[in-house]
Amino acid sequence: MDDKFVIGEAPDPVTEVKNLLIYNDFLYEEYNGSFILRFEDRGMKWKTVISCVNQRVLIYSIYPFPVSGGEKLEKFVSGVNSRAASGAMFTKEENGKLWLVFRTGSELFDAYSAYETIGRDLEYNADVITALWNEASHYRSAEI
Repeated sequence: MDDKFVIGEAPDPVTEVKNLLIYNDFLYEEYNGSFILRFEDRGMKWKTVISCVNQRVLIYSIYPFPVSGGEKLEKFVSGVNSRAASGAMFTKEENGKLWLVFRTGSELFDAYSAYETIGRDLEYNADVITALWNEASHYRSAEI
């Protein structure tokens, strides 16, 4: 058989993310091709940035407090990464402060599953942030 079996073209990640955010009534800002959201759950508030790179959707959630680096923080981050089903935690230095970030990513293969894939990864990302909130706050920097 010479013809390729094609279900459809690969979805546009930016369009798929935007559709998910609009459908779920999320408030967001677009900035340099990324989507910035502010989440709140049981008094916890944090920022999430969604970036689209090729067919991937990358979701970064940032704890709202700077942290103090050191061996204990490295051990915490390593422990999170060894337990996480997907995604990774890392620290990011910005404006002279160190921030804890948890990243997940979705690869979009087709339009039929794109919405579900992004939604599932966004929810998982938020679940990790909230589940680790108390533990992460132990590393909060005295400098704010």
